Parts: sequence; C-alpha cells; structure tokens
Amino acid sequence: MVTLAVVAGLGAWFAFSGSDTKHPKASPTGSAARPTSGVAPGVSSPATISLAQAWTVGGAGTGAASDAVRGGWAGNSKVFVVRASGVTMYDPATGAVNGEVALPSTLKTICNSMAKPAGGIGLVGWAGASGDCDSVSAVDLAEGTVLWTQQLEGVGAPWEMALSANETEAVIGAGSFVFAYDLRTGSPLWTWQSPPTGALDDHWDVHDVLASPQSVALTLQRADDAANYVGAVASLDPTTGALRRQAALADGPDSWPNLLSASPIIVFDQFRPAGSGGDRKGRIIVFDDALAPRTQLPGGDDGITVEQSNLLDGLNRYCGAVVVHGNVLYAAIGSADDVRSVGAYDLTTGRRMWTKSTGVVGYPLPLSADDEGVLVLVGEDHGTDAEVLRMSAADGNLSTIHTLHGEDVTVDPAGLAYVLGDRVLLFNGSRSTPTIQAFAVS
Repeated sequence: MVTLAVVAGLGAWFAFSGSDTKHPKASPTGSAARPTSGVAPGVSSPATISLAQAWTVGGAGTGAASDAVRGGWAGNSKVFVVRASGVTMYDPATGAVNGEVALPSTLKTICNSMAKPAGGIGLVGWAGASGDCDSVSAVDLAEGTVLWTQQLEGVGAPWEMALSANETEAVIGAGSFVFAYDLRTGSPLWTWQSPPTGALDDHWDVHDVLASPQSVALTLQRADDAANYVGAVASLDPTTGALRRQAALADGPDSWPNLLSASPIIVFDQFRPAGSGGDRKGRIIVFDDALAPRTQLPGGDDGITVEQSNLLDGLNRYCGAVVVHGNVLYAAIGSADDVRSVGAYDLTTGRRMWTKSTGVVGYPLPLSADDEGVLVLVGEDHGTDAEVLRMSAADGNLSTIHTLHGEDVTVDPAGLAYVLGDRVLLFNGSRSTPTIQAFAVS
C-alpha cells in the first residue's frame, strides 16, 4: 500500500551548516549501527549537533477537547497553531503565547489550513453562520494580522477546501471551482469551473489543488453510473486560469487521485482494480507542467512509502512528505518495521538515483532540499531523541546529524515539522490534544 505524510520545511538547508562543534555519535537505543557508506567522502564521521527540547505547548490551547488542531505554521518571529476556534501565536524562543490572530467576527469554525505557507502568508478556510466552509482569510506571518478575507461565491455548500499558494497568488479549490486571488491584497484574479460530467448539470469535483509559478495543478473526481469514482488530472495557466489540458486516469474502477507536486505535476492515485473487492493499490505518475506524461515511480515494498496527514482536516493531505527540487524527488523508501531508507528519483526517467539507510529506527520525513542535498527528520514516536539528517544530493551520504533530545520526543509521520533557523518545531497530530515541541542548539 502507498500512503504519504505531510511535512513542511522552511529554509532548512542553509540554517544548518556542517561546521559546528563535533560530538561523538552513539546509535540510539534499538537502532541499527549507522553504515559507513553514509559518511561523506573525505570526512571521517558526520558532524553532530545537539538540540535540546526548548519548550512544549498543548496544541489544543485553552479550548474545548473538540477544538481540534487544523495545522500550523512557523514564521521568522512567531509560531502559529491553527485550531477550529482560531489561530494562536507563540514566541518561537520561549513558547509563550503572543496572542490570537484577529480573524473576522463572523467566523464560527476553521475548517482547514494551508499545509505550507508561501510568501510569508498562511491561508485558513472557515465557516460562518451558515455552517458552510466557503470563506478564506490570509494571515501575514510577520505581523500576525489578517491581510484579506474572501467569500467563495457560487460554490454551494462545500465542507472542505484545497488551499494553496505560490509567491504571488492564493489558489483555492472548492466544489467544482478554483479561485485565484492576489496573495497580498486578496484582489480576485480569475475563476475556473470544471467541465460538466455529462450527467444533468453536474460538474467534476475538485479534489486537490497545488499552485506553483509554472502551473496550477488539480485532480478531479466524478461518480460513474455504477457509483464508482473516476479520477482525472488537469493543468491551469497560473496567470489566466485557462485550462491547458485535462487527462483521464485509467486506474479504476474506483480512483482517488491526490497531488504530491505542482511543478512538475506529480499525482498519487489510489485505486481499486476491477474484481479486487475492497483492496486498493497506488501508483505515482509524473507529468510536465503542460500535463504531458513523463514517467511513473515505484511503490510497494521496495518503493516509495507514503502516509496521509491526519492533522490537516481537508484536501491536499498528501502534498508534503515527498520533497521535489529541480528534477529530483526525495522520499521514504521501503516497508521495514525498524530502519527505513531515503531514496532520490530522477523525475524524467523514473530511475532511482540512490538509496541510503538512515541507520535510525523510525519513519524518515524529507523536510526541504536545494542543489546540495536534502534535510530528513527521522525518529520514533515517544522516544528520547530524534534526528535531522543532512544528506548529499549526489549520493545520499551524511554530512551532518542534528540530534533532538527530550523526555518524550514525538515524531509523527502524520503531523507537521518545520526547521526555523537553528530551531526545529514538531507538530503532533495524532492525539486528542496534540503538542508542539521546539528544539534548539544547546
């Protein structure tokens, strides 16, 4: 089975240089010995940096037990926790509450939040008195203020949204529509509606939306005559909203397509093959920005392993656990119970360029990447430590190991993780009262 976790990284690579004080490294309890192949050429051992638990807060704040956490963001001067009732700000150094974001007074409940901020802005989708999730507010992460609010017109009564943005525009999918607004002013830019399905006045439902400067990618669903879901993928021009191409997915008869990346467009399609009963399979398909097919990536026991987020209550639940940089995709590999690996894939050919074991028990979560390599978080839930590994783009060799120490370190594959300067923030989404943990250089 193929699943995916949502993880966000902000400026992570350059925040962690390998020139810090080196410490001897011991394998964590229960982990395999770190392989010598993980040592960068010319380096006797990776540099190790210790980060101690600086603070922890309960994600539910002072609200009721039903005040569920919808997500969270890390800005340069504030940490934001998005709950059903509102958005709380925390000091990133101490964890002290810095106040609440002043959202519109008509807000009754927040339905979901954007997984990854863009341009220093986060988006929340919310319901007013009608109970329909049809309004969006943009939060400035530097000031902790609302920049603009828009109500989505003509969408009917949606109960969830797909929230995304690139550096200049916010893009929201709801019902059969996609709306684009100027990211900083909220001025409407364009609106797109999916084509009719052929059944009365029904249109394709928008399933996921992800925005990049090159493409707005979306996946679609409709029900066929046998009440199975048929999936499709589409590409829109980010400037005009014009449809470049829509392509059917041949998986079926039951298809649930999910987006992993907007540029190139990468779709993770979960489907039920004919005659298989309730069993589902999955495949990962790569397209270019104009939706021309490129290749497929392997799943299964020796392929990419993915797990959806249970922290983000809405669409785009699969958009963050693989990291795409340039023409390379980084992902967790394998199905071992203890020590997993990280793999790098060429997105033109589908070829796996390298695989390297983390040497640590736990699920590896790629955080961010640049031309030099990738940062990966790995560790067990409820352990005493976890690690952020710096792995080379060329071969996956380790150059730096950042060890997070605490009494109860929570690495949640279905949560969120941020690297902010010399600080690591872990958002746990698997408990009734989730926690946010911050770690800093001792």
